[in-house]
Amino acid sequence: MLDIATSELPLRITFAAIEPDPILTLSGKKWSSNYVCDWLMRGPGIYLDRYNYNNIVTPDEELLTSKDVEFLLGREIIGITSTPDMINPTFHISGEVDLTIYAETDIDPWVLSLPDITLVGSMGRDENGNPLPKPQAGVQ
Repeated sequence: MLDIATSELPLRITFAAIEPDPILTLSGKKWSSNYVCDWLMRGPGIYLDRYNYNNIVTPDEELLTSKDVEFLLGREIIGITSTPDMINPTFHISGEVDLTIYAETDIDPWVLSLPDITLVGSMGRDENGNPLPKPQAGVQ
């Protein structure tokens, strides 16, 4: 799965939005992705999480909006760090931005649609079948 995704890089972001739930949607020419699961975006001067738990970007608002991810427009997904089956992948975006995904369910937690295939994430489990711990800020 990782090989398939990386073979399509770079992916230029021409659309970035946060919809109710909140769902992060990124897309470009001939590709799209959405993240229904928890995610964390970090970079120089950037720290966003799915529910804006730290109220860093929008201290007066409870949830993030599409305005909070407009800075991604024109950037590219240039790399992916992950296991071969893309459990909790980190998407590396130009400008030193990392988008780390944490799938807490097996029901379509994230989807990456590419020209010839659609990749669907799943929840990571350890050798005992327990869910993997959620990635924390600053920890890869």
